[in-house]
Formats: sequence, structure tokens, C-alpha cells
Amino acid sequence: MEIHPDRYAVYFTFPEDHALYKKGAAWLGHCVYHSQNSTVNSRLERTIPDKLARLTLPVTKASRYGFHATLKPPFRLNNRFSLAELEKKLATLASRTAAFYCSPLEVRKLGHFIALTPSQTCPQLQKLASQCVQDLDPFRAPLTDDEIHSRLQQNLSDNQKQLLGLWGYPYVLDEFRFHMTLTDRLDRDKLSRALPKLQNFFADELSSPLHINRISLFHQKNSVSAFTLVKNFALTGAF
Repeated sequence: MEIHPDRYAVYFTFPEDHALYKKGAAWLGHCVYHSQNSTVNSRLERTIPDKLARLTLPVTKASRYGFHATLKPPFRLNNRFSLAELEKKLATLASRTAAFYCSPLEVRKLGHFIALTPSQTCPQLQKLASQCVQDLDPFRAPLTDDEIHSRLQQNLSDNQKQLLGLWGYPYVLDEFRFHMTLTDRLDRDKLSRALPKLQNFFADELSSPLHINRISLFHQKNSVSAFTLVKNFALTGAF
């Protein structure tokens, strides 16, 4: 059976005119609302302050994914379903979920990279991510043997291996942590030098609570393509 390289994912991202989105997209040099527009993305790159540009922090992988937080990790679409059916399921999920607020985001070190994460755990956010993973799992094509082998090389815990087998990704459900990635993998020296500078760069946009009022469907044509926003789905359910 032919394996199509296209992948879909369900992310959270801000509206295009949101101040934090503008700064995050500028930092990564990639606007998911204009993924195919090189003029827009080139203009974004020129907005980074010189003192940050001089750090030469790697963002190639992070940029490919865009300024986002993962709710349902990237997956190939099961051939039993169409894109229209996936969108219909997402619309239903969004219509049954109320918008909510979490604590403000802050710039933190996560392992070997830097990301924005809520300053406090948000149970509603954990619940939303779990719903996306579980409710949309029928739309996910099974992992290939090569994909499974690649993941198992990552020194996963027993729980993560079990999640990989059940849901196609090791960092879901109780292993999930909401984050908006800002860098690729960094060595210890660059982490320590970059963290305070990125905290200062984003400080003005991080005073307000995180408003989760949408989920977004993204598409990637192949493993080296940038993710593109397909459609936003407003969370309109009652509390």
C-alpha cells in the first residue's frame, strides 16, 4: 500500500493580529497564515533585534512547524476518511468545548530547547489535548515499522512506549505538556545565554492570561515542508 507523505495535526495558535503571535512568528521567521509567501516571511526575519540575531540560535525545525502548541501530534490521514470528514469531526469537537483561560505564558527551558509554557498547570488544557488525541485517533493512519523504530531510539520510558503503541506518539495524555517551541536543540552554553534574552524579548506580550478559544487544523505536504494552517475552529461550547 502506498504511504502518502502528507500529514495533518491539530494545534493551538493565536490569531494573526495577536501581539504575541506577531512576535513569535517574527522570531521563527515563519507565519503559518502565509506559509507559501516568501516575501512575508523574509520581512518577519528582519524584525529580530541584533542582540538576538547575533546568538545565531538554531530554529530551522521549530520554524517549519510554525508558532504553535501541539494538541494532536502530526499524523497521516487514515485512508478510510476524507479531509472533509476530519474537518467535520473537529467542528463537532470545537462546538462542544467551551473557551477558557489559563495562567500567562512564560519563557522556560524544556530539556534542551526553549519554549513558552503556562506558568501553572491548566486542567482544562490537559483535558482538551486528551480529547483531541483520543477523539481524532480513528483518523490517524497506523505508524509504519520505520516510524516506530525511530521513536524507540529516543530512550522512552515504559509509559511513553505504551502511549506510542496506543496513540502513535509518546508525549500525550499524562505525558503531555503544552508548549510553544522557540528554538531547536541547544547545547548547555547557548541555553544559559539565550534564556534571559528570550525572556526579555517576549516580556511585554506575556502579562495576560492565555486564552484558549480555538483549535486549528494544520497540513504538511512532506517531511521537509512547512506546516500550513488549513482552518481554525472556534470553541463555542457552553460551560
